Amino acid sequence: MLKKKEKIVKQTSFVKFDTETKKYNSKFVRFVSLYRYTNFYQKCLVVVSIGILTGFLTLILAEESGIYYGGTGAFCQGIARFTYVILMKNMPENENINIIVFQLLYWGLYLFLNIFLTIFAYKKIGKKFAILSVIYLTSTQLSGFIFGTIFDFLKIDGLLLFGDTSTVDTNLNEYGVKCIFFYTTWFPTLNSNGNFDWTNLQNASNTSETVKSIISSENLTKSMLLFIYSSTYAIITSISYAIVFILGGSTAGSDYITVYLSEKKNKSIGAMFMILNLSFLLMGVSIGTFASASYIRYEYLNWTTFFTPNLLSSALWVLINGVLIDKLFPRSKFISIKAWTNKAYEISEYMRSFNFPGSISIGSRAHTNKIVETTINILCPCIELPKVILAIRKFDEQCAISSYICAIDGEINIERSFV
Repeated sequence: MLKKKEKIVKQTSFVKFDTETKKYNSKFVRFVSLYRYTNFYQKCLVVVSIGILTGFLTLILAEESGIYYGGTGAFCQGIARFTYVILMKNMPENENINIIVFQLLYWGLYLFLNIFLTIFAYKKIGKKFAILSVIYLTSTQLSGFIFGTIFDFLKIDGLLLFGDTSTVDTNLNEYGVKCIFFYTTWFPTLNSNGNFDWTNLQNASNTSETVKSIISSENLTKSMLLFIYSSTYAIITSISYAIVFILGGSTAGSDYITVYLSEKKNKSIGAMFMILNLSFLLMGVSIGTFASASYIRYEYLNWTTFFTPNLLSSALWVLINGVLIDKLFPRSKFISIKAWTNKAYEISEYMRSFNFPGSISIGSRAHTNKIVETTINILCPCIELPKVILAIRKFDEQCAISSYICAIDGEINIERSFV
């Protein structure tokens, strides 16, 4: 008789672990609170405040130190500096009038050029965008003009926060030309008192090693200071520019073209910013430094007057600005958001009600203990993230939310950033 085989049942024991709920807080994007501004007049007030502050900082960090700040502003800087050199060389007795002309050109010419660019932005980009940009432009230029004129008339010194970056060459310094040399081909002579005489320049081959060492040391120190000024100015202006972009405006000038091309070609603002600003920077330096110095003395008509620390530090400002703006205002990047919540359907309906620009889907999964877990998955531009967070928190204040920047292949309907 066959014996029944005994069935061996393997039992698996489950160990119960104690669990606890922990709250995490992540900063998804910078300046989240600014995305919540919906009142247009509040936006205008913030833009005016940023504009006044930027105008003052431009004066003490860029204009006084000799940095060109890129864009159409660099072109206007070049025109103003070259005009001032011509006036001071031919009419030195009218110094006060020359100062007013310089300030009017430095700040006013930029305003004038922006009349045509603003009309372009109004028609091609949007009404509110153009208005906010004009408000920023006007507050920046007026504050810079007022502060600059006051400081010039009162002969206020000490505006250079990190140190003096004026050229050691008194030929250039007398006419306000901001130009420091990496390599100097012409040097001053030493007079009977042991002081440098810049009215009598001589070639490097006829200059003593002592004189060369002193001048080279001065230029090196001032060059390092210029890069400190440009880095500081780049960080500060990147923040102010990003705030204005978030509020729906721009800093005007070449930024009108930057935003238009960015929207048209769906490229990052930072990349377009760098390309356009570097182009205008080269024009500004050619006029404001190279042409100005060459007009004063023919000896400066060489490559060392163009490729100066002033040019390279200004280029550094443009590059830092472009990178930081993309980080602070990631307009062209997409983000994938996932929230674990039992209010997924309510959130979805609410977001669809105001025509949310992105993709929304809901997923669910049943667990062994018959608990159903629902998630809402959202794909949208990074700048829409604050709206998404607010919408989710409106229905579920405690749910977990995760997000990550993602690449996207294909087409998706999105809302225009600027109107």
